[in-house]
Amino acid sequence: MNLADFATLALAQEHTVTVDTKQVGSGQARGLFISEMGAGDYSGSTIWAIFSAAAADINNPLFSLASAILITASDSGSYFGMDETKAEGIANRAGIVSLVAAGIMTQETADKFIAKTLSITYPFANATAQQFNQAKGVYTEKLVENYTGQDIKLTFIAGEDCTATTWVKSEFNDENFGKIGHVKTTNSLTKITTNNKKCSGDLYVRLPIENATFTVETI
Repeated sequence: MNLADFATLALAQEHTVTVDTKQVGSGQARGLFISEMGAGDYSGSTIWAIFSAAAADINNPLFSLASAILITASDSGSYFGMDETKAEGIANRAGIVSLVAAGIMTQETADKFIAKTLSITYPFANATAQQFNQAKGVYTEKLVENYTGQDIKLTFIAGEDCTATTWVKSEFNDENFGKIGHVKTTNSLTKITTNNKKCSGDLYVRLPIENATFTVETI
């Protein structure tokens, strides 16, 4: 979705995107195993401690699986592949199922592990009101009277910090004039330097704020 697709800025900022990465990073797995307790008879120890004990005992039925898990989880650049369409993912998912079946890991912990394949982001969390208004086409504009290439003085009366843009209006469309000014509420005056650039239609200054109060004039 694009910023313009949302009815309000708040909805855009709250929007999440979930992507199945098909893997669990070693750090994610290690953190989970260190913090989660075992199941049943193993509930007094962390999953990590259970794996460590099993990997230290070659006669332990979990020796091979625990050793493999610890090696991967201890390697900062590694991960557990969880793609159910590939051999590695099938094997890793089967390993998790076997740990639950053996009464070593709870189903809740297994679900938490699988859930770590999901990456949840907030793509518009830092979107500003100005960006939202620009995306939605919301602005207030003023005609620059008698413009023939002069610089422009913008007097800011009410609104918020934003970027002033310039537009040339003709019979057919609005064209970005390419000259901008950075408007600050701490300074009521903003100069837009045009470098004597000429235009063939009426020149307007726009602020991406609804009902902004300001004036413009040539200088």
